[in-house]
Amino acid sequence: MEGDRVLFYTNARMPEFSYQEGDDPYTEDRTTSFTVNYDEQNANKTEIWHALRVSFPLEGEVAELYDATTGEFYGDRRKWDVNMHENLNALLIRKYADMIAQARLKVTATYDDGTTETKTYVITPVDNLEETLRAYGEALRAQAAEEEANPGPTEPIARPQLFRFTQID
Repeated sequence: MEGDRVLFYTNARMPEFSYQEGDDPYTEDRTTSFTVNYDEQNANKTEIWHALRVSFPLEGEVAELYDATTGEFYGDRRKWDVNMHENLNALLIRKYADMIAQARLKVTATYDDGTTETKTYVITPVDNLEETLRAYGEALRAQAAEEEANPGPTEPIARPQLFRFTQID
């Protein structure tokens, strides 16, 4: 991953037989790249997942909303201001999306004969990112209200597509 303040977190949860009680079974590594070997995938039964992370300072409206939502979360209030939380989330996602769109993802494949092929991608947000997130949040809240009123099995709500991968070379 090539970009300012953009990197991968590789998280792993070791299998129970590989650590002693009281040890932390989770490890985390921060890096700009990782390798996946087809023949060695999950050979030691470790749960591994990779996440793209972005870090940035909280400034202006984002900082104000963050302070307010954090205060609300740790305060005595039983009912949260959903709009405030959604506004903060939308601002954070937009900042994240803008930073990701400036970065480049390079993927290199090594074939059995030793040859390699590299492709570069840009990750951009969908055109209606904020509206998509807001609709998803509303659908989740409506489903939760329905489950509370009528307990029973429900269909999971599909996660919306928020980003596109576009090959640039």
